[in-house]
Amino acid sequence: LGSVRKLTSFLEFGAPGRRQRKAAEDADRDVRAAVLRDVDGLTYKEIGQVLGLPVPDEYGDKGDHPTVRQAANRGRRIVVRALGEERWRQHVRAMRDEAERWCSLSEAQQEAESMAEHLDIPYEEALRRVEEEEAYFEERRRSKAESEND
Repeated sequence: LGSVRKLTSFLEFGAPGRRQRKAAEDADRDVRAAVLRDVDGLTYKEIGQVLGLPVPDEYGDKGDHPTVRQAANRGRRIVVRALGEERWRQHVRAMRDEAERWCSLSEAQQEAESMAEHLDIPYEEALRRVEEEEAYFEERRRSKAESEND
């Protein structure tokens, strides 16, 4: 049984003439790297900064980050295996569209959407709360400024 497990492991993760490796040490990180690359269009160096992966010394001036490049490729393969190539492309387009829509919202609208989602309340109610809160803090700022001028 142990031999069968070793053989299966080698067939899944091994390569002839090389040591056995894990398919993906951190699949979540790899998929996130693929999304940051394919959806957000970040460079490998920028993705490394987001993920907290330092650039190897020999690549510091070149703008490349081989560790991140490999992680993004692994992440892309994981998602393509799960969804298929065309479904991944569709998903990327949908995520880009959603990111564009999100960026077009005002800060209050973004906060209201987040609040509605997290509190499971209607968007209109969340927006009303955000606007009331903004009005309250604006009034406090105004009152404070008036009291400082007196």
